Amino acid sequence: MTEDIRIVTQSLAGCALGQVRRAAYITNSRGLRPDSMRVLGSYALVYVLNGEGSYRDANGVDRAIAPGDLMRLFPDVGHTYGPTKDSTWSEFYILFEGPVFDLWRQTELLSDAEPVVHLEPIAYWQRRLEAAVEAPRTPEGPHPVVAVARMQQLLADIYVHATESRLGGDEREWLTRACDLLDRPTPAEDVDWERISSQLHMSYENFRKRFARLAGMPPSQYRMRRIMERASELMHRSHMTLRAVADECGFCNEFHFSRRFKQIVGLSPKEFRKQLPR
Repeated sequence: MTEDIRIVTQSLAGCALGQVRRAAYITNSRGLRPDSMRVLGSYALVYVLNGEGSYRDANGVDRAIAPGDLMRLFPDVGHTYGPTKDSTWSEFYILFEGPVFDLWRQTELLSDAEPVVHLEPIAYWQRRLEAAVEAPRTPEGPHPVVAVARMQQLLADIYVHATESRLGGDEREWLTRACDLLDRPTPAEDVDWERISSQLHMSYENFRKRFARLAGMPPSQYRMRRIMERASELMHRSHMTLRAVADECGFCNEFHFSRRFKQIVGLSPKEFRKQLPR
């Protein structure tokens, strides 16, 4: 059978945050050569729709692959994958790159230690992946910032799904309660961790360790990311001054807010705002 490729989206445009380069379906794919490892030079998601095979990489990961498995590829990690001998499979892939995705990797929200995750139902996730990258029916296509933001939302959905699939009912309920306490509005840098821990009936040290294990990041990092998501939304959906955004998000001044925003997002608030569609 002949391999068939159908491009869903392809773009040469990027922004300071990054770029979503291409997304496509491949049917009757034979994968990569099993006797050598490719270094891609960018990030990629490869979702297997049907067929079975394997994945190996230079980190020593060796996994059997089945329908519903998503392989997450990294710019500098050699890898090979493909269907079993003398067979083919169908896949959907997305290529993307940029500093904001490097930040996801640095914080281990996108981890090369766990390159394969399972996503079901397949019909839902196939549509979810395609919807994240498909271009609107306009000649100019999506703004690069919008494309990168949609890609980050997809990565977040995959991360949450993979995390929750590992949790039991009691752990999921506890994490939901902890996140609710952390999401409550308080000054950005003024957190009573002992009070939050006591509401969950444990010491702060036990709370910090349990939250980090279940959420994949320390509670302080989770909380600051949520604050920056709120700040990004305010800058995107309103004409508030940066000082007003800083006040709304609980920072003592605009300078402190700008410094923390750049640490988390990778751009200053002014640079971020310049990248937004007008």
